Amino acid sequence: MLPCHVENTEANRKAWAIRIITRAKTVPGWRYPASMEFAADDTKMKGGEIAGKLDDFLLNSDIAGLLGKFVFEDVKDVIDDFDTIDEIYGHENNKKHCPETLSLFWNCWM
Repeated sequence: MLPCHVENTEANRKAWAIRIITRAKTVPGWRYPASMEFAADDTKMKGGEIAGKLDDFLLNSDIAGLLGKFVFEDVKDVIDDFDTIDEIYGHENNKKHCPETLSLFWNCWM
C-alpha cells in the first residue's frame, strides 16, 4: 500500500515496508518486545501489475488493526467503499465478511 505518488517498484515497496516496521517498533504497548524485521517482498505480480491482496498474507484481524492504526481514520472509510475493499481483499469470503471483521478488530492495534 504505497502512497499513490510513489512508483510501485521492489525498492520502493521495501523502503516503505521498512518505514512502517520502524514506526511500528516505536508504538508503545507491545506485549512482547517488538522485534520484527523486513524479510522479503512477497508481492505477486501478473502482467506488470500487483496481483496479490492483503488477505493473501495477513489474518483478517491484522488487516483491520493495520488499516485502523496506520492507514484510515474511520472503519466506514473502508466498508462503504467497494473499490477499496477490492484493493484489500482477493478472496470473496473475506470481502463478504469484511464489515464484521474490520469493525470487530479495527482498534486491536491501539
